[in-house]
Amino acid sequence: MSEHELGFGKIIVLRDDIAEVIFDEGALLTPDMVDLYHHTLSTLLREPFSLLINKKHHYSYDLTAAWKLGTFQKVKAFAFVAYDERSRVQAGNITFLLPRDKLWNVRFFSDREEALQWLHAEQASVKH
Repeated sequence: MSEHELGFGKIIVLRDDIAEVIFDEGALLTPDMVDLYHHTLSTLLREPFSLLINKKHHYSYDLTAAWKLGTFQKVKAFAFVAYDERSRVQAGNITFLLPRDKLWNVRFFSDREEALQWLHAEQASVKH
């Protein structure tokens, strides 16, 4: 397991094909930040990879950054762990309301361990 600080959050590599993402409290993601986030994931992980988006903090993104989040094609599955209603609504907005080229394989959880179990099962179905 390794941890990588981005200046607006961190990526925790749990396996070579699964990472946990925790954005900082109050962060406002910009397109440049999303580019750095995508580049870092591509550098650290084996494709296709899965992400646990841990929404333990409240953060936001501008419209262009939100659109860019939806363009990343290397992710097999997203598990969002949300601990309150505000976080659940924000996660739903980013996953369902933004246009994208393909549907995301996404599930929502209130328990981190359940989210990880689901991601492990999703990755087990990947053929390399």
